[in-house]
Amino acid sequence: MLRYRPEDPERFLLEVDRELEEPVSIIIIGGAAVALGYGSKRATKDIDLWPGLKAIQPLWDAVARVKQRTGMAIPMSPTPVAEAPEGFEERLQRYPLRGARRLAVLLPERHDLVMMKTARGETPDLEAIVDIHRRELLDPEILVQRYLEMIGIVTGPPSRFRLSFLSTIEAVFGGETAEKIDAKLPRLK
Repeated sequence: MLRYRPEDPERFLLEVDRELEEPVSIIIIGGAAVALGYGSKRATKDIDLWPGLKAIQPLWDAVARVKQRTGMAIPMSPTPVAEAPEGFEERLQRYPLRGARRLAVLLPERHDLVMMKTARGETPDLEAIVDIHRRELLDPEILVQRYLEMIGIVTGPPSRFRLSFLSTIEAVFGGETAEKIDAKLPRLK
């Protein structure tokens, strides 16, 4: 699959803004959120949106016009499955899309985004988490709190999520911190 430079999603979103006839808000998650909001220089293959945005027809009409007018074909769609800590919607942060008049771009707060990436548990997600931490230090206590909020809602075995979480902690804070946090976490069946 084609990968796009970190600046390409922003250019694409500005083009979408130019095509909109009414205000629209979107929540971007995944690699595009890491690139836009947290300075990652990693390429992304798409712009993932929070599920539930399929009903915003003016947005999809604008996206189709941008693709036709500019040839920019960055895939943008709601992800079929996304898992986030409770209350993440209240912590969303507006991305300053300079020059935008109608498109409001919202991003998960960095600890929430880290936990979304942790729930996926793939190697590129771990690399993105390290990028977020390099930009601005993460707080391990907030991550533990968000982990505890997500235990009952994450798809798959809780033991897999626990291992993914501890891998995240180790990658960001080191093995000693991961061991201390592991000892504090409730044991899961």
